[in-house]
Amino acid sequence: MSISRLQNEQTPRVVQSYGIDSLVDTSLHVVDVREFFYRKGRGSRPTWKQVQHFPAAPETESGTGILSNADFNRLYGQRASAIRNLLVNKNFCRLEKSEKCLLTWRFRNMTVEDFDVGLGSKANSDIFRSLEILLWQPMPTGDGVDRFIKSLESTSEDVVQSIYRITDHEYWFRQGINIIAIRFDDVPSPELLSLIDHKLQVIQQEKMQNYFHIISTFNADSEVWMNEKNRSGRFFEIIEHLLMYTWRPFDMKTCEVSIDAAGDEGLIASGTLCIDFAENGAASTRFDMMDRRFNAAGSQTIEFVVNEVSLRAANLSGESSFLSMHMVSRSPGNVDPRGNILTHRFVKLFIESVGKLIDVIMPVIRREEALNNLRWRYFLDSTRLRALEYGEDLHLIVSDSLDILRRLFGIKGVLVFSEDEELANMLRLFSRGDAKPHNYRMLDGPLTPEEILRKQVLVFPVREIQNGRVLLYFDLPGFGPKPSNPEQPDQYLMGTDLWTGVNEEAAVLNLSETKDFLFFLVTECLTANPKAVVANVNRRLPVRGDVVDIDIFLKLCHRILQRFSRFFDLFQTLSGNLESGLAYLRGRRDNLTGLYNRQHFKDMLNNLFLQPGSKLGLIFIDMDNFKIFNDAVSHDFGDRLLRSLAQRLIESTEFFKFQSVPGRFGGDEFCYFIDKIEPEDFEQKAADVFLHITGVPLDVDFFIEDRTEHERMEINLISFLHRLMRPDIGSRQASKNEYVEPPNTRPKAHVVRIWKYLRRQRLGEEETSGVTVQAEQIISDISATIEDKILYNQIFPEIDEQFSRIIRLFIAFQMKNCTTNVIRDHLISEVGSLSIQRNISLKVSAGLAHSSENRLRSMESLFKAADNRAYLAKQNGRNCMFGLEGHKIT
Repeated sequence: MSISRLQNEQTPRVVQSYGIDSLVDTSLHVVDVREFFYRKGRGSRPTWKQVQHFPAAPETESGTGILSNADFNRLYGQRASAIRNLLVNKNFCRLEKSEKCLLTWRFRNMTVEDFDVGLGSKANSDIFRSLEILLWQPMPTGDGVDRFIKSLESTSEDVVQSIYRITDHEYWFRQGINIIAIRFDDVPSPELLSLIDHKLQVIQQEKMQNYFHIISTFNADSEVWMNEKNRSGRFFEIIEHLLMYTWRPFDMKTCEVSIDAAGDEGLIASGTLCIDFAENGAASTRFDMMDRRFNAAGSQTIEFVVNEVSLRAANLSGESSFLSMHMVSRSPGNVDPRGNILTHRFVKLFIESVGKLIDVIMPVIRREEALNNLRWRYFLDSTRLRALEYGEDLHLIVSDSLDILRRLFGIKGVLVFSEDEELANMLRLFSRGDAKPHNYRMLDGPLTPEEILRKQVLVFPVREIQNGRVLLYFDLPGFGPKPSNPEQPDQYLMGTDLWTGVNEEAAVLNLSETKDFLFFLVTECLTANPKAVVANVNRRLPVRGDVVDIDIFLKLCHRILQRFSRFFDLFQTLSGNLESGLAYLRGRRDNLTGLYNRQHFKDMLNNLFLQPGSKLGLIFIDMDNFKIFNDAVSHDFGDRLLRSLAQRLIESTEFFKFQSVPGRFGGDEFCYFIDKIEPEDFEQKAADVFLHITGVPLDVDFFIEDRTEHERMEINLISFLHRLMRPDIGSRQASKNEYVEPPNTRPKAHVVRIWKYLRRQRLGEEETSGVTVQAEQIISDISATIEDKILYNQIFPEIDEQFSRIIRLFIAFQMKNCTTNVIRDHLISEVGSLSIQRNISLKVSAGLAHSSENRLRSMESLFKAADNRAYLAKQNGRNCMFGLEGHKIT
């Protein structure tokens, strides 16, 4: 050891820093400290970027972020010189004598929200991302690093460590997405490592305390809360800010908080807030007015759950507000309280801050405002209760809600578009039975911005519908001057209350020209959640580039949302009613067909069966040729067949005008009961239903060119023939366990192998071995087999000459070892079009049972009798119906 080193050891050093750089002063054995952010790999090695280096070191030591003039020209073209100068002037880059540019430590620590070179939001973001990606590089190799990477993917319930030995002289300390890499000049002792780990936790804890203190202090002004109109929205915005802190120190994936507020506190603090974090920290927020409890953590190493923690002391009524919290990390150990005490510390600070925030807000809530809000909530709750009474009738739910909107806001008409096919189908189904004029009209597609302008309608998206967007277009009443040119965005909704309100609020803010802000707000930013509206405006408005003072427009947006908050409340109620109706419907209806599911159908039938003197007829329907379509075409096509049969059952209930209910019993089995019908009339009515189902064939498009199947009745012809050629599909005798199609076989060898297999099944092993046969014989034999399968499975009533020739050509081209593309071109040339149309028969076997039969004593016996007669129908040749006496009707 050198003399200077000895002198340094003998000289005490005063440690005045409390950041990560103070770790250099923790021990004389610490050579340097580097801080990294890491990202998990997607099928490859994780990447990281260096953001700090202590003692202070030039950026060149990081090995990344070094750009030449050629790099700038490649990234930014003609703007390269100007952008480089901006980066240098803002201290994001440092220009070296070698004309190299180095990204500074300041830039490495930045997020995209903090980065600004004065070129607008979109340009700032593009420049930041193009530079920031250069800083990321794969993690180094080595046994120690590999052990660290393996621990990130660990699913073990054991406590995951926070200290990792990389080499004898280098150790890594992990905190969320941060890695603090420390090099020592000698092998460190366990005591020193524990000291450093404790020091890092203290540093993180102090940062956390400072952050919470700043947020709490900033929002402790009672005067601000007294003027705040949407206190609940503001309250959860603050909660969201507190939760956003969790992403980096805990590598958070999802953080949920639910507050069950007591008494008047429910006016501002009741609900559930959920934040989902992307891998880069981008957050998406969901909020629900209902409180909830969270299930116990499935894995302690990545989840942490705490339920019903008292926020504050009980109020005068003895009621308490409770908070529940659920944290999910992306990698093990970050929120495990056994290995990370920061988890408990964060939850404690969070609960304290939420309680203090409520203490600030509650005293400024005026009694009159509270009463008005309570009355309004009572009205909304009564609307929800009325929607619950409608149950699954989505048409009545929508009609009732739109009636309320019409009465309160004078809306004249509503157009509805739904990407959720289940919702759209149910609206059409339930609206058929409503004789009153409908207050809405269904659209086949969404309106374009040009159509919205031309029709002058307000577009509003319904929130949180699972299977796609649901859009409502409102025709608002007009009181002022009409737009002279409706196609101009700055005249959008002119003469309506909304247009007047926007201009009045703009005048209060001294905003002389709003341009097309209303059209921009409605078509690009409007949602059922006001907080999301503001977030959308804040994100999208700067991209336009024609707005000088964005803050003024954000204030305008806030004031508009406050002014029309009751419209938002009603619309959120409509959204919630739709969600409840859909949930109720999905518990009773089959998702695929829209018919009643097995359990609910049996409950309905049982209630009618148990009524004294019930006269109930049941039809049990089994689709005959369903499996062949699943095997030879696709399961999607099989689903379309099921929907087609369900649609015909629904049509029969409307067409024949008797009290009947169809349902799906399971798989390809359906049931249909007719109430209040005599046995002698039942068979005739059942025959009418049977003929309505099977009388008209389905029009099917067999397409030859390669394209994606749509919701129409379409079949890929080449795939259909290829599958029918297999011995294990559609044959008269099951051979699934005997035949296995080998992979990567040339077409000719595949056809010959199938022919030999079929011949061996027909003649035996001795008659097949050593047989030589002409290609024409193979083509004829397999073509005949395919045609036999089509007729046996009743896919077509007959095979015409064109389709027979297509089958032979398909086999012949395979015998020439033609690829699928070549076969497709030849078939298109032969047919003269890209597809051919054929009719497919919808075949069913049905059985009847009536509640008046003496031997039927229960609803289960009724089902069993109908099922047995449907089985007799299938054994009798299929596509027929057996009646009450066990005889064939049709």
